[in-house]
Amino acid sequence: MACTNFGAANAYNVFLLGDHTQINSQAGGLVAVGGNANYRDYSVCAGLTESPTLTGLVVAGNINIVRGTNKGNTVIGFSSAVTAYSMSNLNGVRGQPLRDNPLDFAAIGTTLQCSSQAWGALPANGTVTNDFGTLQFRGSDPTLNVFTFDGSNVSGSGVSLASANGINFSIPAGSFVLANILGNNVGFGSYSITFTGDPGPAPGRRILWNVPQATAFFHRSLNIVGSVLAPFATITANGSGQINGQLIAQSYNGNTNSFQEVFVPYGGCLPEVCNAASLTLTKTANGASSFTGVPGMAITYIVTVTNSGGAPLTNVVINDSQLGIMQTVPTIEPGQQYSFTVESIVRDGKAGTSYSNISTASSDQTAAMESSSTIGIGALPVNVSLVKTVDKMSALPGEEVVYTFRLINNGNTDLQDAVLSDPVLGIRVPLGNVFDGLLYTAAFQIPRNAAPGSEFTNVARLEASNIPEPGFITATASVSVQSAPGVTLTKTVEPTEAFPGETVRYTIGVMNDSSITSRINLRVRDDYLGLDKTIALLPSSSFVSYNPEFVIPANAAAGTKIVNTAVLVTGDETQQATAEVLVASRPGLLLLKDSDRDFANPGETVEYILTLINTGNTILTGILVTDSLTGLNETVPPIAIGGRTQITVPYTVPASTPGGTQIVNTVVAQGGGIGQQTAASVLLINRIPLPPMPPEPPAVQPELRVTGTADRPVVFPGQSILFTGFVTNPTGVTVRNIVLESPLFQYIGLAEQLLPGQTIELQALFPVAPQTPPGTTITASLSATSVRTAPAEAVATVIVADLPRADLKLTVDKPEVLQNEVVTFQVVTTNTGNLVLTGVRIFDALGLRDVTIQRFLVGAILIGRARLTVNSPPGSVVDNTVTLTARELTSPVTDTVAITVYGLLLHLTAVPLVVAVGDEVAVSLTVTNPSPSQATEVRVGQLVPAITSVVAGSLRVNGASRTDDPAAGVVLGNLATSQSSTITYKLVVNSEPLGGSFDIQASASFFFPATVRQLRGLSQSNSVRIVVEEGEE
Repeated sequence: MACTNFGAANAYNVFLLGDHTQINSQAGGLVAVGGNANYRDYSVCAGLTESPTLTGLVVAGNINIVRGTNKGNTVIGFSSAVTAYSMSNLNGVRGQPLRDNPLDFAAIGTTLQCSSQAWGALPANGTVTNDFGTLQFRGSDPTLNVFTFDGSNVSGSGVSLASANGINFSIPAGSFVLANILGNNVGFGSYSITFTGDPGPAPGRRILWNVPQATAFFHRSLNIVGSVLAPFATITANGSGQINGQLIAQSYNGNTNSFQEVFVPYGGCLPEVCNAASLTLTKTANGASSFTGVPGMAITYIVTVTNSGGAPLTNVVINDSQLGIMQTVPTIEPGQQYSFTVESIVRDGKAGTSYSNISTASSDQTAAMESSSTIGIGALPVNVSLVKTVDKMSALPGEEVVYTFRLINNGNTDLQDAVLSDPVLGIRVPLGNVFDGLLYTAAFQIPRNAAPGSEFTNVARLEASNIPEPGFITATASVSVQSAPGVTLTKTVEPTEAFPGETVRYTIGVMNDSSITSRINLRVRDDYLGLDKTIALLPSSSFVSYNPEFVIPANAAAGTKIVNTAVLVTGDETQQATAEVLVASRPGLLLLKDSDRDFANPGETVEYILTLINTGNTILTGILVTDSLTGLNETVPPIAIGGRTQITVPYTVPASTPGGTQIVNTVVAQGGGIGQQTAASVLLINRIPLPPMPPEPPAVQPELRVTGTADRPVVFPGQSILFTGFVTNPTGVTVRNIVLESPLFQYIGLAEQLLPGQTIELQALFPVAPQTPPGTTITASLSATSVRTAPAEAVATVIVADLPRADLKLTVDKPEVLQNEVVTFQVVTTNTGNLVLTGVRIFDALGLRDVTIQRFLVGAILIGRARLTVNSPPGSVVDNTVTLTARELTSPVTDTVAITVYGLLLHLTAVPLVVAVGDEVAVSLTVTNPSPSQATEVRVGQLVPAITSVVAGSLRVNGASRTDDPAAGVVLGNLATSQSSTITYKLVVNSEPLGGSFDIQASASFFFPATVRQLRGLSQSNSVRIVVEEGEE
């Protein structure tokens, strides 16, 4: 016996010679329909894998298919009519349903009907009995048990196949069933089909229900176990359920019930009948089904197709993708062979592995057959090499490099018991059995005493038990020891000239001039400014700056040059940068006048005390002091910066001075580069001269009291502190000419008098510099003194708190671009707080730059740049966001810039896509302006490929006829934002192109006058390929 079974229908879950109607169900395998297909929510190939080459559904007639799925293609005949088709083909192949020549259903049907009748005539070797309504099928044949019975009256029991209570099979394990159902208008009832004892293979594979006579067959609600062959019958579903097998019939009507087909192919071997077609396929490699050899060894494959049946085989397709066989043989007669011989070699591969080579053959009459040969790969001689690389070609002394060790295997055998060693790196690594690829990586620090300009070289060794003598291989890598790459220190100050008390700002910058190498452990120091910072890592092409501020001392002399030097220490080398501030001249004089008494009698002598205080920053010379009352006219000696000069002048009150007179005495000081300064004193003459009094107890001495407060105990950098001072006269004596001083505010002032019990209030705001270190104590003092009182002073202090903060500014050089232009992003990062930030990571959303800095110092500025080619289509807005995170920051710092892409969108279509010489191609091109401003001077070109010409009068723009020659370009003029224009025209193909096809791809030039850069450019459409078929010769 030969297992031909159902021939070309053998591969199908459902194979119908006529019509197929089914709803709300699915088939697990392939479906073929020789007539019309009417489906609603019916899916095919549900149990198969999606494939673009799988033909899941074949229909020779018309189709009316609503919904459902197909994991393969749907193929219909060239003359098939499509009433509806909304099935989803899940394999992604477009244009469904496809049209082709379907199967030869007539020929296949003839064979199936012949086989069904012949198998129905085989002698029975089993019995069917009625056991209280259950049909018992008993057989003892170890291979095939044949049962034949009348479906309307089983074994004369009066019970039909449809009216039974159940079906049970009792047959030897591993055997199969051929159950011949005779009669017409018969079918299955609603019951279970079971097996007694060990069922052997899956029950559905063991039974074939053969219906050789009926033209009408039915089933009620049940699970049909086994395949049904009814090539003459229309099967009607009078119930639901499923079949675990194959359904082969004339037609199937499942319009009212849901019935599922589970693909379980029949596994029995039925005899050849009706001169059934049969195909045998064999394949050998060097004369056997398997062969072992080393890569490169010759192999002779022989693929033989034999017609082993009794009928001719037509359209025999032999395929072997690995051997390059793809052949169709029109006819192979019975007994005839067709052979291919292919010379090949054992392919590369690892020793001990194997690969299979599969050939397939099929014909119109037979299902696909497979035959394979297995090639084992033998061992080549060991041939390996060790490659040692280092991540940096050059490095600084003390810098870390990473070595990588790779094995290249030019053979195909594992190295046995391999050990990698490198004494200089201090490694010895057991690797076991290895074949190739990455073996190990090791980090190593270049010795700090390595001389710049030298080569640091070391040798690695790989040993293995199967490496030929000497049993090991070596590899060497070298690193050039370089001196520190260029680092530039700069220092500037602004302003370069300042008055005492003013604040100047220094900028001290460190630039890594190398575009490749990062620098580590750089120390920047400026002792004068109190700056001492260490830069742990300065990435390539990066810049760090510090901005310390300095207050010109109040006593800084005019003309003084404040010169200070910053020092950069890089390893054993130092670099200096100096900045200079000139102290500007600001002369100042405070003139005070007081007397030794407030009241006097006529004839008494009063002493006036004149005080001159130099409040400026230059020595005062040539100061002339005049007092008309006392006759003073004197040039005082030079007064040093901050110095004081006192002059005592006596004055005798004239005896004739009337009582009650107020003598106002004004002194004038001028010269020395200052304006005229005056001070006055008032003396009151008693109305009745009093005789000298005897000595009295000492009078109450004048006194001043000073208190001070701050509006907060703690302040953050960037905030201001409000200091308030109070000066009180607690005595009963008026205090005159009070000098008030506050060093913090560089303040010297004068209060002319303070009456008994009177208080004066002074307030001042002190701004805390942005980067003042945490813990700094800001002290404000206020002192008050006069000729008659002792100095009094009050102090208020405020502590500067921690403020972690950073500023991020992202810019782009071209915010408006054309597609494929290159832009440069720049990010400037500043530590604007007063704490060193640690674990700082700066990265952007486009993945252009990702930098980690372990310590980001206070006041430091880091500048980074990155380039991007903008590939986004016109009309796009490309956003890039830079983010900074640090351990001390509670939330990330971000900044975003946007790039607008200008240009036009061109979409081109053409039909048909396959033509012959002389045919016409209809082309449609839509040009759209997606950009945010108007495009002008729009001109479309490249419309006419070389081997074509334009059909006269075919050009249209937005439906209106145009006389332009498309070969010379078509002018569209202006396109507003979101506006489109459509160009249509026809081409005629004049000759066959080289390669059998040509492409149509248009372009459009444009100008965007509203953009900052006045953008001009060219946009391209998609490309459409037209295939030109060769003409018949």
